[in-house]
Amino acid sequence: MNSPSAPNEDKNSQALAAQLLDKINCSSHQHYLLRKQLTKQKIENIENEILAVQLQNHNHTLEAQILTQNLMCQDKYLVYQELCQSEVKLLQQFADAETGCVVEDMIHTMSRSYNAKCKEYQDSSDDSAKLLVMLQDRQTILNQEEDRLCKEL
Repeated sequence: MNSPSAPNEDKNSQALAAQLLDKINCSSHQHYLLRKQLTKQKIENIENEILAVQLQNHNHTLEAQILTQNLMCQDKYLVYQELCQSEVKLLQQFADAETGCVVEDMIHTMSRSYNAKCKEYQDSSDDSAKLLVMLQDRQTILNQEEDRLCKEL
């Protein structure tokens, strides 16, 4: 019953089985490498998304600071308008006081009031320079933050 070709067929079957096993092992290794590369790409994508969110967050923070400064400038403008109105009132009171003969006392009172308004306006105008610097440096700050975050990755 055993034919002389049986040992050859057995050897051929073993060789074929060995080839199939090699192909399966090679395919498994390729599958592993592809999964590894896909995982690495997913990690890079997540890191890039985190970087984008951090930059967006920083941008929103800068915009909030600028808006705050703008509100302060609006307040300063209101103080300036009030100061101008005070000056007009002061001049009117001087004119009235000269005719009412109570000039000296009113001059001191109005002078102190006017000086206080001037000081308030001067103090608030110092912040306007800060706003201009912030507006000019905004892009520089964003670029520096982007560079810093890129270096962290």
